[in-house]
Amino acid sequence: MIRFSFFQRQILLFFGLFFVLNQCTLELERPQVSVVSGVIDLSSWNFEKYGPVALQGDWIFRWKEFVEDPEINPEKNRLMPVPKAWTRIQEPHGENYPGIGIATYFLKVILPKDLSSTNLAILAETSEAAYEVWVDGVKIGAQGIPGKTLDTSTPEWNVKILPFQIQKKEFQIRIPISNFYHARGGLTARLILGNEDQIIRLREKRMTVDVFLLGFLIAMALYHFTLYFLRKKDAALLYFGVLCFVFCFREISTEQNLIKVIFPGVPYLVHMRIVYLSFYLIPPITSAFLRAYFRRSLKKKFIILSFLSLRFSL
Repeated sequence: MIRFSFFQRQILLFFGLFFVLNQCTLELERPQVSVVSGVIDLSSWNFEKYGPVALQGDWIFRWKEFVEDPEINPEKNRLMPVPKAWTRIQEPHGENYPGIGIATYFLKVILPKDLSSTNLAILAETSEAAYEVWVDGVKIGAQGIPGKTLDTSTPEWNVKILPFQIQKKEFQIRIPISNFYHARGGLTARLILGNEDQIIRLREKRMTVDVFLLGFLIAMALYHFTLYFLRKKDAALLYFGVLCFVFCFREISTEQNLIKVIFPGVPYLVHMRIVYLSFYLIPPITSAFLRAYFRRSLKKKFIILSFLSLRFSL
């Protein structure tokens, strides 16, 4: 009973801190705005009061083309929700878009008249595809290198701040995008617009939370490994330590992508392998931990089935 209560405290502490840290990133209640038919109207948005805004909703979408102007052959334009994989959307003839392909996204942004700063920025979150971001014909950044073929395209899984200056109250965002490496294509990343200082603070805040959580997970893993070496008969200690260790890899390879800060040159395919391997390792290790913890309560068949999830990550 002493061992059980000890583990209960550890688990409650782990998930309690995880909940608190995630709550720290929640934003205050504010008006809901979204992209409608390729336009987002921020004329009544107060960046100083409400902070950055996510550019999510229905963007103008041009399939199988890199075009600079959506008014060229406008009959080819479609609406595509962002962030969302185009593989989940049906083409006009009824079938879903394939994962492999190229496209161009367009968005018209209407800014408030009393905007205090002309120094804006976009926080580009992780996406499986390669894409560039252009504002009124000026390239402000990219995630990898989009291309029309596999050989000319290089994907990148990262989080970036894309700063730019704008003097007008209306501007157009154009995103040429290609996907030749992942099962799902499309602009699955959230793009968040705000004053440059706000975007930098938002990124730093999220990074701080991730670093704190990573440090906590490492401490928990080392603590339970130490306890296991002192009491080797208690396998639950080992499994819980391994679980924390796997969560460490999950933490550095997703969200704010600390792995790109620690190892800037990590290849895309290696990065994605870590992302999926860390995900599929969680069920079998959790099952092994629960079986060691409750011993007779869990059946071996459940453990074997959970280990089969490893196959999907290899």
